[in-house]
Amino acid sequence: MAGRVARDEGTAPASCSRVASRGAPQVRAPAEGSGLATLEQCQQAVASLVDRLADVDPDIRRKYAVERTLACRVPDLEVVFLARFEEDGTIGEVTVADAGTAQVRVAASSDDLIALIEGRLAAPTAWATGRLKIDASMLDLLKLRALL
Repeated sequence: MAGRVARDEGTAPASCSRVASRGAPQVRAPAEGSGLATLEQCQQAVASLVDRLADVDPDIRRKYAVERTLACRVPDLEVVFLARFEEDGTIGEVTVADAGTAQVRVAASSDDLIALIEGRLAAPTAWATGRLKIDASMLDLLKLRALL
């Protein structure tokens, strides 16, 4: 898996080795005491999600694998995480950009993204309350839900 995810030494700390930057987006720094998560914290969370998916049983990943591109927009940081689910259910290279489109699109604040990945916020609750926006087919949602 490590060979499939690029690393950009100049933009991500060592703890974010699975998430590379593309095009060096201009990231707005959170206001002092605002409680917003930083780009680095989001990169670490996304990297942990990539690792968690890699740990899923390969037979289960293949059963629910959906080859799709994924864009996760984080509006408060003005960045988009771009990735691709491969045919074996793993996530290929994750890049950070200032814009991007994909077949599956999600949007969440930096704090909510981290809470979703860490399991402190349930996706259905986040979606129902408007904290998570999803643009994907129902089939894609069901298959991806089974993997996560």
